[in-house]
Amino acid sequence: MSASDEFILGRPRAMIATAHRLSELATSLAPPPLPAEQSEAIFERAVNGAWLDDRARKKDLRRLPWLLSGGDPPLYTRGGFEKVKQRLSVSLSGLRLKGLIYSCIMMPAEFAPDRIRDIAEMISQAIEAEVMSARHNGKRPNMFLAHWKEWSAALYPDRAEDVATRLLRGSVNNWIQILKLPLNSPRVGTLLRPLARAAGAGDDARVQELLASVEQSHDVTTKAIVLGEVLSSRSTTNRTAIDRNVLNFALRHFDDPRVDSKGRWSRMPEAARRLVSRWVSEEDLKLFFTHLGGDEKSERRKRYWLKFIEGGRINFSRIFFSPDDYNSLPGKVKAEAGLLSRHTQFSRNASSAFLLGIDDYFIVEFKLTGNATYVYSKTKHPKSLLQDGGLKSHNELKDAYNHADKISHIGAWEEEFDNRLGRLLRLAIPPTPGVTRSRPGYRY
Repeated sequence: MSASDEFILGRPRAMIATAHRLSELATSLAPPPLPAEQSEAIFERAVNGAWLDDRARKKDLRRLPWLLSGGDPPLYTRGGFEKVKQRLSVSLSGLRLKGLIYSCIMMPAEFAPDRIRDIAEMISQAIEAEVMSARHNGKRPNMFLAHWKEWSAALYPDRAEDVATRLLRGSVNNWIQILKLPLNSPRVGTLLRPLARAAGAGDDARVQELLASVEQSHDVTTKAIVLGEVLSSRSTTNRTAIDRNVLNFALRHFDDPRVDSKGRWSRMPEAARRLVSRWVSEEDLKLFFTHLGGDEKSERRKRYWLKFIEGGRINFSRIFFSPDDYNSLPGKVKAEAGLLSRHTQFSRNASSAFLLGIDDYFIVEFKLTGNATYVYSKTKHPKSLLQDGGLKSHNELKDAYNHADKISHIGAWEEEFDNRLGRLLRLAIPPTPGVTRSRPGYRY
């Protein structure tokens, strides 16, 4: 929500009641689930006043305030906005008012700051009218109406900056103290949303401070809001050092999104789940083929399987460590508890193994040479693949009778893997970077 003179009214008092009420309001805000075409149609009818009857008009005007920040370009930047504003101002209260506040929160200031100031003025006038109406009828205004001006003044004392910029000037903990929000309250997430969005776009120091500020919170909603906003702004390809911290935070508090048995990732955008799934698969590949391998053969295998991550095909991964291999890991790697906790160990020293889930198949690679790559259907595989413990050695991951294929790393093996896996997966597998094919790959 952009700052404007219309919001800067009153004094920053009654912080506890105000913060609770506003936060409760904001966490309950959600636009109606309408397709983009229907939102556009509602906006056009509002511009032209083209309704079949009064019932249709009221229905559209109830939903319209929620939709103004959506669209491409956003509806509030369109030429017919002035007419829409006039139609909305006739009766702006209740859900209409909540919808307009929601849209104002979601409007980037750089698109049309004058329009946002217009909406801000409408909100302030509507709140003022609600307060006067309540008092005229001998009623006390609710907490939101009574303290809106004071709470907004705490966020906008200089009358210039938007919420994200204002919050970024102070630490998260400072703002939690200023607004007197309990750390374990979901209300904190409301405050942190714009900060997380701004910080996630590239300020690594802010991301770290943000994650640390909610690390001890017992409220999952707050963590989900912060993590979702940070992830939505991170690059899918150009990873930075802070992304490892973001990944560890995600695994500590929400587990592996690829096996989300508790439904924790349902709180976050699908794009955030896909990004963390990609990161986890990539980290597992590097952990196995770099830290446990490190030779040219291992690097070659790593390059091969990384292309499946680029294509978004890997949906599961797991490492089976031999005791010696696990003990040889660098201390920094062992400290990444979120990564290592998802893996398991053999009880005997044998070849470590790596399990990949690609589409409807499991693929098992082994660290030591002399072991072929085993491919199993997810409907027909050794139970040991998904067993959490109690395995003696890598031999328990081999099944001579139930595998779908068994491929060896001999010669130009990448091309052979592409053709045989392509037939099983029924897809065209792209060439491995740096490897020239002698003939076109299999195409389904």
